[in-house]
Amino acid sequence: MSRWALALAALLLLAPGCRSLPTATPLPPDDTRAGRLLDALAARAVSRHSLRGVARVSLDSPAGSSRSRQILVAERPARLRVEIQGLLNQLVAVLVSDGSEFQLFRASERSVERGKMHPDLLYEVAGLPLRPEAAVEVLLGVPDLGAHARPGSAALLSDGNVWVELEDGEGVGLRRLRFDDEANLREFEVRAPAGELAWRALFDDYRTVGESRFAHDIVLDFPAASARAEISFQQVELNPPLPPGTFALEAAPAREGGQRG
Repeated sequence: MSRWALALAALLLLAPGCRSLPTATPLPPDDTRAGRLLDALAARAVSRHSLRGVARVSLDSPAGSSRSRQILVAERPARLRVEIQGLLNQLVAVLVSDGSEFQLFRASERSVERGKMHPDLLYEVAGLPLRPEAAVEVLLGVPDLGAHARPGSAALLSDGNVWVELEDGEGVGLRRLRFDDEANLREFEVRAPAGELAWRALFDDYRTVGESRFAHDIVLDFPAASARAEISFQQVELNPPLPPGTFALEAAPAREGGQRG
C-alpha cells in the first residue's frame, strides 16, 4: 500500500466520532473497480472535445477578487474563449486563444494585447496557476490523467466513493481521483513530485447534457498560490458546432509580445 493510502486510512479510521468522515478500505490489487472507473473516464474524454456555456465565475487570489457572468467556449487541446460580462451583462473583457497565440481585449481601455500562448497565461490574466490545456480539460470535466501514469493504490469509502491513485513509472503518486457510487468524477488532485498538493478540482451538481452526465459546479483550489475559482454553469452545450473565428477577435490594432495597442 502506498504512503498516501496508509495516511488516508489512518486519518479516517482515527476519527470514529466524526460521522461526516467515511471509513476507507484499501482495494486489493486484483480488484477491477478502479480500472473500470478510469476506463469510463477515458471514454468520456474521447467523446467530449468541446464546450460552450454560460457560467457564474468567482475568482479569489492575492491579486484580488471578482465575481462575473462569463460566456465560456473551450476546445481541445488548448483553445479558449472567455467573455467576461459586467453587472448589466455589458462586455468587460474577452480572452481568446487558438492554442498558439492569444488576444486579450479590455473594454474599459479599448485595448488589445496579443502574444504567443504560454503556460502562465491564465496566471498573468486571472491569477490562476493553471496551464491553458489543463483549464480546457477541467471545464470539460475530464482532466488529463497523464501520459505515463498507471493505476496505483485504490480505496473504497463507506459512502460508496472510490479513491484511485495514479503513479508514474517509479511508483510516485502524481494524481488522485475520487469517484462517487454512480461513477461520476468528484475530485481530482495533482501533486508535485515531493508530494505536496499543486491543485485540486471538485465537481458537483451533475446533470444530464445530451447523452452524458456533466458537472455544473466546479471548484478549483491552488494552495501554494492562495487562489480559488468557482464555476457554476447556468447553460452548457457539449461538442457544439463552433463557427470559424471563435477563438480569435475581430481585427483590431495590437502590438506583438503582449503589449497594449
